[in-house]
Amino acid sequence: MDGETPVKEAEVIEGGFKELGFDVYPNREATIEKDCTSITIRSTITYESEDTKLEFASLVTTKPLEIIAEAIAEYLT
Repeated sequence: MDGETPVKEAEVIEGGFKELGFDVYPNREATIEKDCTSITIRSTITYESEDTKLEFASLVTTKPLEIIAEAIAEYLT
């Protein structure tokens, strides 16, 4: 990976948490090489919402991204 940390950013534009009232909901994944056979994926979710919708804030987690990463790792090994 040449010492650089690849970063992927995606913003949800419809459905999911957008339907719950979140105005901005970007996901960011950084891939960090541990050694030649393993990596760490750092997932970050940031969001903006009206104060009246803050009761939904506890629903926002990186768990779906974790499940996807684990499925990919299992497929590749």
